[in-house]
Amino acid sequence: MLNFLNRQENSATETLTDPTMYCIETTQRTYYGRIIFQDDVQLKLQTEENKAVKILKENIKRVQVMRTSVERETQSKWKQH
Repeated sequence: MLNFLNRQENSATETLTDPTMYCIETTQRTYYGRIIFQDDVQLKLQTEENKAVKILKENIKRVQVMRTSVERETQSKWKQH
């Protein structure tokens, strides 16, 4: 049981590997990038300029999926033809 709890604590601090690009609209700005970390209070977004931005979830107005890795692969295959 203790190993299970320790594993959950460690997984909460790990970097996410989701390649999906998001548009996150907050009360102040709009950000574009990949979510690299999130918990109950905040998320960390790696922008297209490779800058990490912390966003409080309470300030998020809207989240949209911009593109996924599957879309990018399909688009690159189309360009080859």
